[in-house]
Amino acid sequence: MSKGTAVITGAANGIGQAYAQRLAADGFDIAVADVAANMPPVAALVNNAGIYPWKSFEGTDYELWRKVIGVNLDGAFLMSKAFVPGMAARGLGRGVNEEIFEDLPKQQAIPRVIEPRDLVGVVSFLCSPDSAFVTGQTIVADGGQTRN
Repeated sequence: MSKGTAVITGAANGIGQAYAQRLAADGFDIAVADVAANMPPVAALVNNAGIYPWKSFEGTDYELWRKVIGVNLDGAFLMSKAFVPGMAARGLGRGVNEEIFEDLPKQQAIPRVIEPRDLVGVVSFLCSPDSAFVTGQTIVADGGQTRN
């Protein structure tokens, strides 16, 4: 049974392809860049597309800078604008303690009350071989409340 559809940008190769393969193994239907009209509703969006020109700062002109910003920032913004409203409408539901935490979600990038399912994946990841190359990290899972 499908967990829903995950849209992954930049998944033709590299890490994006690895995301697509892993999420497919986890039970998601995968859409890479082009979205077919007969596809089930999107349940996940992985904004992976990005470029990094191997040039010095001095060797980077404004045209290249705009290309990097266009792909790395504008692309993620536009994909999110296209898919997040529908995903939210289909159930980014709030928790049972909604009355207690009414103001807290308004301060977060992800405006909803934290639930145990929001944390177990991080712990599972850190306890698995998938985290074998992770060292010395602080993983903040707070819906975007912490701002550095």
